[in-house]
Amino acid sequence: LLSGRDVSKEVLLQEEKDNLSAELAHSQRMEALGKLAGGIAHDFNNHIHAILGHVDLLLMTNDFEDNPKAVKNLEKISSIAEQAGKLTSQLLGFARKGKFYATNLNMKDVINHTLGMLTVSQKVQIQIKTEFPEQKISVRGDQVQLSQVLLNLILNAVDAMEKSAVKNLIVKLAPAEVFAEKIEMLSARKDWDFSKFCCISVADSGIGISEALQKKVFEPFFTT
Repeated sequence: LLSGRDVSKEVLLQEEKDNLSAELAHSQRMEALGKLAGGIAHDFNNHIHAILGHVDLLLMTNDFEDNPKAVKNLEKISSIAEQAGKLTSQLLGFARKGKFYATNLNMKDVINHTLGMLTVSQKVQIQIKTEFPEQKISVRGDQVQLSQVLLNLILNAVDAMEKSAVKNLIVKLAPAEVFAEKIEMLSARKDWDFSKFCCISVADSGIGISEALQKKVFEPFFTT
């Protein structure tokens, strides 16, 4: 005598239950991370305001007429601190499911501003060259996000050239059609109107990225 019972539905239900439990656990972890990020961002913001306050006090209580370089350095500190303050706002945005602040941006200004964030020692060590088109290129986007992406690319390029005898960094801005012929991913998009896009390339004379690591460069939180 043989007796059988179809348990397919029970197995499927159990799988769904396990998936829902995993999703719930992940959701709770992300919520906890959001609260942690929000708390860190809030405290960090307080430190940023303290830095800006002390810079203002220095400018108010000291006569820097004979030392314009000091004024420029203090203004740079203030500018970078304000940029860091905007980053904390972004972090709070993530924690509270906030939105980014999209504005019309002149990409040439964004690139120059980002390059200005490099330290003096980094600028002395490397030869920085920028290539900009004659026409103004504007995009709609979040300045902090764009600057952060650019700064990461540039700092990675600087790190890659650490042991190179020749240290050249070239940042190029151009309409997308200039790059379309060189980049296979772009040239394959026949349905795109390239006049509505621009591209930025960051090139360096560093050691490059090994083939094994190239497969991981777009993984979130992956770093060497």
